[in-house]
Parts: sequence; C-alpha cells; structure tokens
Amino acid sequence: MLKYLRCVYVCREWYGYHFPELIKIVSENYLYAKVVKLMKNRKEFDDSRLEELEEIVMDAAKAQAILDASRMSMGQCSQWTCFSMK
Repeated sequence: MLKYLRCVYVCREWYGYHFPELIKIVSENYLYAKVVKLMKNRKEFDDSRLEELEEIVMDAAKAQAILDASRMSMGQCSQWTCFSMK
C-alpha cells in the first residue's frame, strides 16, 4: 500500500509540473492516474481523444474542462519528465 501511495504522489508531483491545473479538476488519485496515462503530453492531446477522456472521468463537462485547461496551461515539461511518465 505504501508503495502505491508513493507512486501516486510522485506521478502527481511530476505531472503537476507539466499540467498543474489538472489536480484542481481531477482530485481523485485513481482517475488522475488514468487521465495522465491517456493524455501523456498535454501539448499533443486534442479533440480526437475527448471521448476516451469522457469515459474515464464519466463527465462530459469535466472532460471538456480538462481539454480547455490543457490548451491554456502554463506548465513546463522537460524531456526527462515526459519520458518518466510513460
């Protein structure tokens, strides 16, 4: 259990540098991890994957909010951080 929690914390911390707004939209750890797995690099995420995102968060408005926030995010992502998220 401790290993799982540590992994979730590290994922949220690393991805938080890349897309800090996501934690305000998706607060549940499990959903956050699934969204990160789907999105990977927020700069490359587009409308074509919106339906998959809706299935994960089970809310069309929330999925659209994530997409909109990903386009306006001021977060940074180094090559190492994005590679580590895979």
